[in-house]
Amino acid sequence: MKTRKLSRRLMMLVSLLTIFAMAAVPTAAAPETDKEIVGYFIEWGIYGRNYRVKNIVESGSADKLTIIN
Repeated sequence: MKTRKLSRRLMMLVSLLTIFAMAAVPTAAAPETDKEIVGYFIEWGIYGRNYRVKNIVESGSADKLTIIN
């Protein structure tokens, strides 16, 4: 019974720490404009060109977009 109680407390602690960590992370705001800058991501592009969603972030293009479709 002690291990079960300890496991529950540990899971609760980890859950709370995760929630607080997510709340503390600032998000980058998109530039305020009246226009929407849309990036179209084709799913099949990951196969032939090995281009993934993380490449949009790493290249810096994601900061310029308001919508990824």
